Amino acid sequence: MRDDTKNNSTNGLAEMESKPKIAKLSEEVSENIPSIQLMECNRSGLENIGNTCFMNCVLQCLVNCVPLRDYFIDGGFYKHLNATNPLGYNGLLAKHYHKLIEKIWIKGDKLINPLGIKQLVSKKNHTFSGFGQQDAHEFMNYLLDGLHEDLNRVVDKPLTNQVLSDGREDCAVAEEAWLIHKKRNDSFITDNFQGQFKSTLVCPKCRNVSVTFDPFMTLSVPLPKKTRLFVVHMFWRDETVRPKRYKLVLPTDGNLELLKAALGRKIGLHMNKLRVFEAYHSKIQKNLRGNEVKISSIKDSDIIVVHEVLSEKEVKGRVEEVGVLQRVSSPKMPTHCAQCQRSGGVVELKRCTNCMGVAYCGRNCQSQNWAQHQHSCRVMQDANCIGMPFIVSLPHSKWTYRNLATTALKYANRSVLFECNEPPEQQEPEDGMLQTFTFRPINNFGSNIVKSQPLNSTDKDSVITEVFDFLAIDWVTDTKKENFVKITEKNVDYTEDESMCTQQIEEPSVTTLQHCIEAFSEPETLTDCDAWYCSVCKEHREAT
Repeated sequence: MRDDTKNNSTNGLAEMESKPKIAKLSEEVSENIPSIQLMECNRSGLENIGNTCFMNCVLQCLVNCVPLRDYFIDGGFYKHLNATNPLGYNGLLAKHYHKLIEKIWIKGDKLINPLGIKQLVSKKNHTFSGFGQQDAHEFMNYLLDGLHEDLNRVVDKPLTNQVLSDGREDCAVAEEAWLIHKKRNDSFITDNFQGQFKSTLVCPKCRNVSVTFDPFMTLSVPLPKKTRLFVVHMFWRDETVRPKRYKLVLPTDGNLELLKAALGRKIGLHMNKLRVFEAYHSKIQKNLRGNEVKISSIKDSDIIVVHEVLSEKEVKGRVEEVGVLQRVSSPKMPTHCAQCQRSGGVVELKRCTNCMGVAYCGRNCQSQNWAQHQHSCRVMQDANCIGMPFIVSLPHSKWTYRNLATTALKYANRSVLFECNEPPEQQEPEDGMLQTFTFRPINNFGSNIVKSQPLNSTDKDSVITEVFDFLAIDWVTDTKKENFVKITEKNVDYTEDESMCTQQIEEPSVTTLQHCIEAFSEPETLTDCDAWYCSVCKEHREAT
């Protein structure tokens, strides 16, 4: 909260009415001091001593807090002053605040200079020592904390340990945690301005749950953000598990880390084991790397693919990853004659031998269509991509041609069907299948990298030394070759998560405090820097 009010002005006026009224102390206090009468509504203002609007608005809020006001008015706070607390202000901040209360509620001063309070708070936090604009919420935290330490009834603070749940009921854990907190922090501020919030951590490995109750003075809650739906296509490393589609509700200004964390919570995988890319026409349109990538760039029509990969922690060593596309040497056979539109089921169609992209039922149709087709007829430079791209991840020690090929075949079978000739009797069926394609380095769009050569398949069991971002499976579809394979593209057999039917966006017409608290309570995944020590695994984990 900031204010641009000019210097030497009066601001922060208390609630104004045409006639002042007399207010009584709260019942608890008035029993002890029946003679004190307070101004219920007054016109006391706090002087602006140089961009101090942030401070004045906080003070006006607190002096109108009835329990805190009455606590200082009755003078009972003097017996709680802690002048030896090194974290406090030797009781001076509490005394200055008491004088401010007196001037407003007893004397009824019209204009009050709060310089003394500002100078004291500035001693502990030099941010407030100048005359620049500051954050009101931050100032309130320092002021309340300073009053708490000046009034702390605990003189010698004992050492305490964090209270862990160990499977107990929440109420018992919360009560014990509060008693431990009170052993070091016991003041009027603690009793009236502090509370507890429940923090739950779940280990991603062993699913151990840890519940703690932590004290707080104030909560900084976010405003709910606008959201949109994202459909993601999840592929697991285990080829026997069917791919699954999920629908996620995410903030429109979120990043890739948020997407992976939300999906990871649904499927029980850490986001470090997830890779994301956009698939388009059997190619990787955009490889989404870096957790800071904004998801606002993703369109509703984009196919978002998420692939599970190995992690270095899992294999305790180096992991090799490569994106794989599938290509055939010629495009799909056209179904109709490009000139007369007769169906291939009625007549035999023959391709244009130059571009292979159109077909004709005879030479007459080809001659008649040439004037139009010659402008688009180009010699095919690269093979045509089919099926769904995928990612292969293997430990470096197993990064061989055989392991790469057999793993890629399993993933490829999710989106294509292949039929090949029977291998010779002296050859294993698996080895025969490995002869039906070659690997070649490419870019994410499926084009060959200049001067690149197919991978050497002679030695299938030696570790590959080259590093690739993307490889193509080039299927041998030439029927004249002995090792040709017939490739048929098929739809991926997805299962549907229940979120595909139930997940919807419900934008509230009015934003309430409850909406803000719910946004504050959204689950999140810890980063490497904030890793939590799991008492079961005996290791630091990036818990949820």
